[in-house]
Amino acid sequence: MPPRAAAARGRPSTGGTQGGAGTQAGGGAGGSGGAGPSNRNAEPIPDYVTFTVIQALMPAGAMLEDDVKAMVRRLMKANSDAHFQAALSKIGEDTGFLDLAIERIKLPATNKWYLCVVNKLKDSASMTMGSHYTPDQLSFYRAVVEAISSAAPDGGCVLAEVSSVELVNLDVGARATQAAGGDTQAGTQAAKPKRLSMAEKQTLLGRLAAEGWLHATPGGTYTLGPRTLSELKDFVLGTVSAEVAQQLQTDYM
Repeated sequence: MPPRAAAARGRPSTGGTQGGAGTQAGGGAGGSGGAGPSNRNAEPIPDYVTFTVIQALMPAGAMLEDDVKAMVRRLMKANSDAHFQAALSKIGEDTGFLDLAIERIKLPATNKWYLCVVNKLKDSASMTMGSHYTPDQLSFYRAVVEAISSAAPDGGCVLAEVSSVELVNLDVGARATQAAGGDTQAGTQAAKPKRLSMAEKQTLLGRLAAEGWLHATPGGTYTLGPRTLSELKDFVLGTVSAEVAQQLQTDYM
């Protein structure tokens, strides 16, 4: 989220995105079949289980699905993931009043599934990040997302991986400033961002990667992280090529 809802941390959602998130949290997560008739008499999920998972997931914004499964197994004292779907559904119910949803995102760079906390309100990425990032940092983040999304991926990659040298040299223009700084012209002018130094941009890239907005590859490049793919899903899908958008929607979202 970079930031205003501290509980959620981490994108603009549309009606379709919200609907997909609800479906995924209710029965799509886990890779195995959803809760069907055979699960109607399953052991109920205690409140302390979902509370513990929520306490871990919300500050992080995104967690590896395998880590969440392991947490549920430990809390339920189980040897299988039989309780995972029910726990995920209950988490979705318990966080719904906060206008939050839990989405599954498969990170193309690693082919690993993540569970992401998604703010269903308009422009939720700016809201989530707003209390943790300055306007100039948000502007740079949006410019980085656009640069990665619009770049042509190299052979075999779904999304482009861009070097830190190229990213820190991005010219953050007025359009990115307005998108990250606020909805009104007055608000944008009141919080006009300053230019970040190269060192500040480099530090910010590392922070964005640590918080799941970007993903740092072993080769020293950056690509989109799970939180960006969930919080800024519509923006990403509208910026990448039609072929990549189709692949992301089919295999990764």
